[in-house]
Amino acid sequence: MTREGALKIAIEALTQWSQRKVATAVVLAAIAKLEARRPTPRRPPKRKLSSITRMRALKLRPSNVRPLGSRCHPPDIEQEYTEVFEEREIAAYHEAGHAVIARALDIEVACVAIIPFMGRIGHMWHEKASPKTEILITMAGPFAEARFTGRLLCAGDDEANITSAMTQLPEPREHYEAKAKTLVAESWRAIEIVAEELLIGAGRLYGPMLDLAICCAAPGAP
Repeated sequence: MTREGALKIAIEALTQWSQRKVATAVVLAAIAKLEARRPTPRRPPKRKLSSITRMRALKLRPSNVRPLGSRCHPPDIEQEYTEVFEEREIAAYHEAGHAVIARALDIEVACVAIIPFMGRIGHMWHEKASPKTEILITMAGPFAEARFTGRLLCAGDDEANITSAMTQLPEPREHYEAKAKTLVAESWRAIEIVAEELLIGAGRLYGPMLDLAICCAAPGAP
């Protein structure tokens, strides 16, 4: 091979290598440009968990809740689940008042519960009663709650039911309020027991279980 031939081959090889290098540089530049245009992925905003969700996440239950101020949970978490427990406790006494007075007036109760459902935390299902009986059952809930918390609050469905029943009754509202308050005072021990069963159990009592809890409040019961 002559010197000119070898030089020509070297020049062709160098040209091909240079073209490949340029092509690689062009491809890399295009990739970098595309990467620059790609939007930076954003992290989804953190959702603020409700107190009930936090309680479930931390597996907090009334049986293993530590005293406030302990180092087991941050103060804000303690405050949140304490408020939830207080709300649940108030609802238990409120619904226990409805249920116990219904049974005291010989009205069958299918179930009483303190489980969130349709926007409310407390529920009581009973058979249909006369307006005079219905208004006493309805008033018993707020009066039981007031005896437990020290403040009387009657609103929402209770107030709507009372207003509806009063249109069919001749006596003034004060007459039925006094009677309902007396019934709650006379049945307070039974109301306490039913409320405690709702709080420490599954959050609901069916008819036979409710009657059994009320029997435990009778004089001489264990």
